[in-house]
Amino acid sequence: MDRESPRLRIRLMQAVSDLIYAHHWKILGICLAITVFSVFSYSRLGLKLNFVDMLSEDDPAVIHYKSAVDQFGALSFLFIIVESDDLEKSKAYADELAERLPQNQDFVPRVYHKVRIEDYLDDSLLFLKPEELSLLAELFERNSGALSSIMADPGLVGGVGGLADILGGFAAQGEIPDLGEEDQDFGAIFDPLSTLVGSFKDYALKGDKGSREDLKGEMLGRLMQGGEDLPIDISEPYFLDKEKKRLLMLVSSTRPAEDFEWCREYMEYVDQVVAEVNAGFKDPPKTMMTGNAAFMRDDFLVISRDMKVTTAVAFACIMLLFAFSFRNLSSILMVAVPLAVGIIWSFGAAYWVTGKFEAGSWVGGHLTPVTAIFGAILLGLGIDYAILILSRYTEERHRGRSIKQSLDATMTETGVSILTGAVATALAFFSMTMATFEGGREMGRIAGTGIILFVFIMTFGLGSLLVAWDKRREAAGPTQRKFDPKLTRRLARLADGGAPYVVAVLTLVTVFMAYKAPQFKFEYNYLNLEPKNVPSFQLVHKIPEWFGIDTNYGMVISRDLDEDRKLAAELRGKSTVSKVEAISDFIPMDQDKKLPFIRRLEKVTREVRSGLGPDAVPPPGAEPGSTLEAAPMSELDFLELMNDLKRLRDAVGAPGRGLVGLFYLAEIEDGEEGARKLLAELDSLIEALETAPHDKVLANLGVLDRKTERGLAKGFSWLEKMSATEGVTVTSLTDKHPELKDRFMGKEGDFIVYSYPSLVLWEEENLKAVANELREVDPEAMGVAVLFDRILYQLKKDLVRVALIALSVVFVVIFINYLGLWHTVLTLIPLVAGALAMVGTMNLLGWKFNIVNTGMLPLVIGVGVDYGVYVVHRWIAEGKGLSSITPVIESTGRAVSLSAFTTMIGFASVMLSQWRGLHLMGRTLTMGIGFCWVAAVIFLPAILKVIETVKARRGKE
Repeated sequence: MDRESPRLRIRLMQAVSDLIYAHHWKILGICLAITVFSVFSYSRLGLKLNFVDMLSEDDPAVIHYKSAVDQFGALSFLFIIVESDDLEKSKAYADELAERLPQNQDFVPRVYHKVRIEDYLDDSLLFLKPEELSLLAELFERNSGALSSIMADPGLVGGVGGLADILGGFAAQGEIPDLGEEDQDFGAIFDPLSTLVGSFKDYALKGDKGSREDLKGEMLGRLMQGGEDLPIDISEPYFLDKEKKRLLMLVSSTRPAEDFEWCREYMEYVDQVVAEVNAGFKDPPKTMMTGNAAFMRDDFLVISRDMKVTTAVAFACIMLLFAFSFRNLSSILMVAVPLAVGIIWSFGAAYWVTGKFEAGSWVGGHLTPVTAIFGAILLGLGIDYAILILSRYTEERHRGRSIKQSLDATMTETGVSILTGAVATALAFFSMTMATFEGGREMGRIAGTGIILFVFIMTFGLGSLLVAWDKRREAAGPTQRKFDPKLTRRLARLADGGAPYVVAVLTLVTVFMAYKAPQFKFEYNYLNLEPKNVPSFQLVHKIPEWFGIDTNYGMVISRDLDEDRKLAAELRGKSTVSKVEAISDFIPMDQDKKLPFIRRLEKVTREVRSGLGPDAVPPPGAEPGSTLEAAPMSELDFLELMNDLKRLRDAVGAPGRGLVGLFYLAEIEDGEEGARKLLAELDSLIEALETAPHDKVLANLGVLDRKTERGLAKGFSWLEKMSATEGVTVTSLTDKHPELKDRFMGKEGDFIVYSYPSLVLWEEENLKAVANELREVDPEAMGVAVLFDRILYQLKKDLVRVALIALSVVFVVIFINYLGLWHTVLTLIPLVAGALAMVGTMNLLGWKFNIVNTGMLPLVIGVGVDYGVYVVHRWIAEGKGLSSITPVIESTGRAVSLSAFTTMIGFASVMLSQWRGLHLMGRTLTMGIGFCWVAAVIFLPAILKVIETVKARRGKE
């Protein structure tokens, strides 16, 4: 041993032994003080769960995102779905909730759940094409008299008669002014009229039960939207799903979801308001929530639970295994205390190694999903040092040596191998700080620091406890029970007696796994890492299905209105985009060309208004009378109505004179088709009115006449308001609609454009395609797709590179320890074979690397190297030779086995995590450590036996 190891480390560990023996009570006091400080630090440790926190602060994606947050505030919404079979109840419930939530502006500045259609119709004429406005202006100017007649008697008779006069005028003159343009949309003219006539018939026959729900949508949608689509659905103010059973609410927040503590308070506030609103409703609708704030709250609850459960289970199971192995109360206490202290120190240190100074003040550290379960992992690793120290100390005491002699032997021999292995392990973990992925760097800092702390507490703390305990009962002899290596004795017979066969079989397995290892894949579906049966995560899959939008939208920033239009148009041209929302959608183009035609319309409406009596039509902004009670239509009015309907039918389709014939002669197929459809509806209406029960028809027509009077009056008021528009600018738009300013405008006057994907984001090719097309439009694009694609790019880049760095660092440490290549190579066999077997088996089972388990290779390298160090050190200490293999396996193999089993327990406890990413990591690491153990206690000793056999034969020759 002395010949192979530098004398400096032996002298160092001898000094450690002297210090422990002379000052063990002082050392225990210092450990207690550090523990108190660690508890204080741990209590301030935070938890960060957002994608942004997994990337470095100087990463371009993070810089762009934080800059956008500074400008636009929180870029995410809380999505609330209100579900009920009673749609009207859902609407009333949503209205109440939308009114209550913004009452605390510290949490909710605004709720988006419906659009006030009337507020947006004022400027809706500007969304028509110039040629359509020209046609509309000419129609109104040529038929101002008919319009005045209609408004003077805005009922069924006046409305139908006026329409018959207008269309009859075209038919009588045999011309269709300006309707022959190639791009004219005749559906915008005839489809609403056909729907109106059909609804007329249904209401006349069935009353309210026959009223068509699509009438308003058809009339407004076709007549008002024109060539440039309005960015709102003016047929339905609420955001409803396809089945009309669910209503979507978008709740804004004052802070981004990265701030967990605030998110928790935010969700508590929302839950409180929901509960209060529920109390005011009998059988309230069901409410469901998702979005980043809900994710953060649920993730925190799950991961906090996972941290506590995995750490507690790991500690309990490790101690049970330890108790079963040593079967001595004092031994259990000797290990349990420093093990608990070590984990407290590690959690406390995490607060400092992940914190930083920012703006002159200290910002405390945090954990992430990648580092949340490091406690269970460190428990599994830290116990190794306790096992080795306690086993060697107990062995020496049972040989009859004194407390000081046993401590000296433990520290200068086993302690040197622990120091070598721990340095290699810590450096392997610290090599993860070379990753570009911030989550990996933090894992490296936390785990590496944890290993150093565990070595310190196990060396000084456990050593001091052993001395303090044994000194009180020194005359009674060793207080720890001598162990009987039954398991390792059987393993020794296998590795020693069948060495050639063991080496041959395990070499073939290792070669095969080395062949399979490069075939690894990555998990692109982040939702597969999230916990199951958590409503906020399940709901993410449902919103695109129900409402046709994805909560994982992308974002780009524009500097002015022209760039905003350009970016929105480019996004709409991408195959991965289903919907785009931009403030430029609310500002019509070519307004200077359209306003002259609108002024002509305004002139006509003013003339009509001036010719009406004061009680004829309410002025703009006033509501017509609310009552719908009406007497049945008189026989005289019915006859006049039937006469007007027949005149209208003749105007549309009279042989040789109607619009059908005019379109036919002009060879305008779309116009002819629309006119024929309207003619068929008119024929059906006239026949129904003539053949249906007369009294019932008159009663229904009386009510419909009253509704038509109100509808035409309100429509004329709308037309007056729409024709009075002065145009739309960003300033006028945001003054009138502050909700648009909140959503689309930043503090510095920039705009943000939202892009919703058309693909299921969480598939590899889809994620890449969405992220790439967003970056094609704007290299500084933001969103989940961009961030997660960036994370996966860094993970792929780091996976092999960081593993090679860890392996190189370990190689250098081991080489320095032995000052020779041969022992270094032998020491690395367990970790290389174990790592290859782990990755190869992952590929065989279809398990994938993900954002959580990517750091497994450095972890396995850091752990596996210890096993090789312990075995090779003991082989050297036994003097090598054919007879050295059995004691190596029986003695050190027992310690290695117990260390491996406790480490596997630590990793296996992570499998209890509800967060599936952690569960997968625990499962894979448990398997990897198992392979390293097999390689350390069977494969490596068998290789050593083969080497010694060959050396013995050569010596005889």
